Formats: sequence, structure tokens, C-alpha cells
Amino acid sequence: MTWQRTHDWWHAVRAAEAAIERDPGGGLPWEAGFAELFGDRDGLVLALRYRWSLLVETQVDPALPQHERERVRRALATRHAGLLRVLGRYAEPERHRSPA
Repeated sequence: MTWQRTHDWWHAVRAAEAAIERDPGGGLPWEAGFAELFGDRDGLVLALRYRWSLLVETQVDPALPQHERERVRRALATRHAGLLRVLGRYAEPERHRSPA
């Protein structure tokens, strides 16, 4: 993936996440340019799952005590409630299952 394509991909992931957070009762956002970057809605869901897994990996320090890790995870879940609500509507394929 070229730098520009990577930049466009991440920009689209952030745009989708922002649309989700603006419309907490809404579904999966879709824009015309998303098809080129994600293929289809399933591809967008996978990208959003990847976004969530990176948030967890980078912000939930495994060196923290369990209760602190859970506190950080709950804070993340609160901050990204819309994203998790949308992801909860889509079953995660076994082959793409993340430990996050």
C-alpha cells in the first residue's frame, strides 16, 4: 500500500468513526469513496475492528494490574460507545477474530 493509499484509508476509517459517533443510533456509514478503499461494508467493518483493536493494544497496558486494565478498557468503551455499538451489530468472522 502506498503512503497516499494508507493516508486515504486511515482518513476514511476516522471519517466513518466520526460519523458513527455523531449518530449514536445510526448504522454503518457508507460513502461512495469507501468502496475503493474497503471493497464493501464487510471490509469497512473489518477496518473499524482493526481501529478498535489498535486502541485497546496501545492504551491498555498489560503491565498494569487487572483492575486498572479493566478501568482503562471501560473508559475506552465509554469514549467509543458508538463504534462498539456498530461493531456489536456485525458478527466477527472466525478467521479475523482479534484477541482485543
